[in-house]
Amino acid sequence: MCGGRTLDEEWAAQAQTQLQRLTRRAEQLDAAHRSEREARRALRQQVPALPAALNLDLSSEQVHTGDARTAWQSWDDLLATADSTTIAETAIGAFDALVTALTPVQTAARDALERRRKAWRPVADHLRTWIDTEHASRHAAIMFAALKTAIAKLLEFGKEIRADKLAPVAAEATTIWNTLRQDSNVQLGAIKLAGTGTTRRVDLDVEVDGVPGAALSVMSQGELHSLALALFLPRATMPESPFRFLVIDDPVQSMDPAKVYGLAQVLAQVAKQRQVIVFTHDDRLPAAVRHLQLDARILAVSRLARSQVTVTGDRDGDPGQRYLADALAITHDENMAGTVQATIVCNLIRDALEYACHERIRIRGFRAGTPIADTEAAISEAEGLRPTLALALLGDRKRVGALPVELSKLGPTAAHVVKAANNGSHGGATSDLPGLIEEARHLVGRLRRP
Repeated sequence: MCGGRTLDEEWAAQAQTQLQRLTRRAEQLDAAHRSEREARRALRQQVPALPAALNLDLSSEQVHTGDARTAWQSWDDLLATADSTTIAETAIGAFDALVTALTPVQTAARDALERRRKAWRPVADHLRTWIDTEHASRHAAIMFAALKTAIAKLLEFGKEIRADKLAPVAAEATTIWNTLRQDSNVQLGAIKLAGTGTTRRVDLDVEVDGVPGAALSVMSQGELHSLALALFLPRATMPESPFRFLVIDDPVQSMDPAKVYGLAQVLAQVAKQRQVIVFTHDDRLPAAVRHLQLDARILAVSRLARSQVTVTGDRDGDPGQRYLADALAITHDENMAGTVQATIVCNLIRDALEYACHERIRIRGFRAGTPIADTEAAISEAEGLRPTLALALLGDRKRVGALPVELSKLGPTAAHVVKAANNGSHGGATSDLPGLIEEARHLVGRLRRP
């Protein structure tokens, strides 16, 4: 430490100078070591450790990695074990050898990759197309689900709208049915629209004698006609309809008398808002109109020879008067035998008298509140002119014996008309047919006044 010298100030100054010199050399040595480590690190960064790919057997791809692997391993060994001087002297040569060995490997690898690309490109294109289709399908599936939900909502809203529009029609149809049904045991319930598209239908909830059931299978033809009218009339008279009239052809088919009265009332109600024109061959509807004293005009349309059509007014539309008019026309036929004329005329007079009696019976029953079915049953039981007259004048078809007195109240010729009509219709001799017809006209008029 002292160098054989005295530890004085001069020694201290020399020691301080030497310490500074050695410190600078140590710093230079540390810097050199750092430079060496950085250089080694830089070399390693430039060429990393042997990649695992070079250890694979790629001979099937025509890529031979033996020389490159050996050259790369030599490079790794050089950096790992050689000193700095050896690295400095041999690094460039080792790198060049590595580059030389890698060049054919890179070329072969690029060729192998290109072969793979050529082989896989069509598949990749198909996959890419499939992936695009799959993405589009997935999006479409989401949109389809949303669309189905929207359609379901629209259908639901459509049902609600149809139900709202149908509600007043259904209510009016029920009201009309209750008027038409009279003594029917079929009770109409809810009317609903069902089905979709071209399979839409009307569902009817009905009860038969208070039990839910399929009424259509047990309803009579008259009830079916009544039900059809109950459904038709509200639709035909909706406020949205541009037509202010209805034309109905023969609506009383198969209807019993009670339903005919109900139909007359329904049509009178409809006629408050629409002009209603009804064609019928059945006189029961005009009779119901007369009995109910409804505001209606009754016309008789007749087709004569050579299809000549005539229209007659309310009075001539009375079937009783028509029978007598036909009887009078028969008397003017010069080509018809007298016995035949008498038989036909007397039968027509009987028809006119029976019709007048039926009208008298129905009006009386209607005013008394007698069920129409009971009135019609009584008319059916009175078979023949005299029982019918007894029912009309005395209220009892069996009181035929009391007829002369009642007929005398209708006029002095009333009994003669009845007797002559009965005899003549069975082939008996009858004279002065026009006079008999005129007397019958007076009797029919009196019978029509209860």
